[in-house]
Amino acid sequence: MKYKFKLQIGKNEPSFGKGVVELLELCDKYGSLSKAYKEMKMSNSKAWKIIKRAQEDLGYELVHTTSGGNHGGGSYVTLEGKQLIQKYKLFQEKMDRYAIDIFKEIFKDE
Repeated sequence: MKYKFKLQIGKNEPSFGKGVVELLELCDKYGSLSKAYKEMKMSNSKAWKIIKRAQEDLGYELVHTTSGGNHGGGSYVTLEGKQLIQKYKLFQEKMDRYAIDIFKEIFKDE
């Protein structure tokens, strides 16, 4: 037996999960939301849709963008976004460990 555990969090709706975390981490890595969503093979509109949905639900900015110019534009994950990623990953890790134990307890004979 196997299981799949999907974890999403939010204030009013589950708007922040694995996909948003991956997108934000890649944005932070590249300094570019465009490079992040392209690496994930995601459209520009989908990337912005999930980020805006999470930001609206959470009530704060996760990604800050700057326009081009002499030094070019870019995107970066805000301090609040980085803190939320850390908390989410810690919560995910603890929930995974708990889920494994409970799964083994309940399905030990399967």
